[in-house]
Amino acid sequence: MGIPPEEGMRIDPALVNETILAVDIGNEGGLVFNRAKQSRLGIYRMPEFVKELWLLVEQIKPTIIIAENVHSMPNQGVVAIGTLMKNRGRLEGVAAAAGINPKFIEPLRWMECYTLKRTKHFPTKTQWKNHLIGIAKGLVNENEKPFIDKRTADAFLIWNFAASQYTTTPMRPLGQFQF
Repeated sequence: MGIPPEEGMRIDPALVNETILAVDIGNEGGLVFNRAKQSRLGIYRMPEFVKELWLLVEQIKPTIIIAENVHSMPNQGVVAIGTLMKNRGRLEGVAAAAGINPKFIEPLRWMECYTLKRTKHFPTKTQWKNHLIGIAKGLVNENEKPFIDKRTADAFLIWNFAASQYTTTPMRPLGQFQF
């Protein structure tokens, strides 16, 4: 189950002329990609090893790689920050090997297309993540729903946002003030 999508929120992958790979770079992140002008999405959890990431990128052959421009946050541990930066470096290295300059997007930029709610509106990070999962599940096709979870929801939402930019299809934000 998910939050019901509003008209014009999901971008049809078949309308996308580029192969876009969207990445949530956390260890608990994921990857979502389309193949140019095809209607299916590939939805994967972030590979554990850089070689697995490279093999996936080599197989997908994206023309665009987009990821969150994450940075340290107050009260975030050194290990978490190190992991994010390590994964960002891996992604940049794999992208460079594929001949692609990855694009990085601020998290609030893609999030505001879906919701004005923020982490601060939820008592726990789990409830915040469940909110994003609900939005993503409301937008994906029935056959994609089983693949949307805490590791892949953000990557799907980033992909959908990027696809809207590259197809110049404006997205209308979801019912934003339902707190």
